[in-house]
Amino acid sequence: MTGAIRKKAEDLMRSEVAAYDSYLRGECYGFELYKNGELSDSCWGFMGDLDDACKDMAAYLPEGCKDMVTHLEEQSHPATIIKTLLKHAKIQVDQAAKAFEHAPRQQVIGDAR
Repeated sequence: MTGAIRKKAEDLMRSEVAAYDSYLRGECYGFELYKNGELSDSCWGFMGDLDDACKDMAAYLPEGCKDMVTHLEEQSHPATIIKTLLKHAKIQVDQAAKAFEHAPRQQVIGDAR
């Protein structure tokens, strides 16, 4: 094992430990982006302290939305986090149902042999 490979392995392990430490501390963040009252994008899994997570989220967001990270609020109560995730899931289900209702209907004719 060369010194370069050993250093790369150590750096990778340190990164994994830092990510796991952030997870254990509850330093995991995400966001939901709404347009005209409809969920248009969301992303979860930003790790580390809130400032770093906001920088990472700003890099992910579309150009016109990058400054929105200054308005994010940290939720530290597990019940609040669970309610937020459930609300997010309900919104996605509602939007999928609405999309299904408006989708063109197709009839599939099978091969009756």
